[in-house]
Amino acid sequence: MNKKLSICIPTYNRAHTLKYTLDSICQQIAGYENEIEICISNNASIDDTELVVMAYKDRLPIKYHKMEENVYWLQNLNQTIEKMARGEYVITIGDDDIFINEGIKRIIELITEFPYDYIYLNHTHKPFGTIKKIVEEASCTLQIVSKECECYELSDRHIKKWEELLNFEGKCR
Repeated sequence: MNKKLSICIPTYNRAHTLKYTLDSICQQIAGYENEIEICISNNASIDDTELVVMAYKDRLPIKYHKMEENVYWLQNLNQTIEKMARGEYVITIGDDDIFINEGIKRIIELITEFPYDYIYLNHTHKPFGTIKKIVEEASCTLQIVSKECECYELSDRHIKKWEELLNFEGKCR
């Protein structure tokens, strides 16, 4: 049976951030286990990425693939989308992104109510230290009224770039 949503996560040497990504999914997947799959492609990481993924296999519906050798990042992304994902819809997230504000529930509701071919979800960028604080202290249940979903970036350089480029609030429909 195909799932409604494939969450695709390409990763490379980010065990330390992937843990928070998977924690955020764990905290929101209850009730949607049969509708979601998590597709993780490991781009031949040499850190503890595989151990992190295996620690979540009993809690999340994970499909996991490890590349035999490091490939261009787009090939790793395509591995998750083209070869692993079987969901009706696909969302790609970084190995340092997290879901908050019932983001997974809202995505499932959105794709159920509005069966569009493509839906853009807005997000915001904040320093990685914020991930740890939100996941561990607030358990990903923050209520930020103006945001549908938020993702958090590891690099301040990326934050500045995205703030300049995305100087507006995205729309979900």
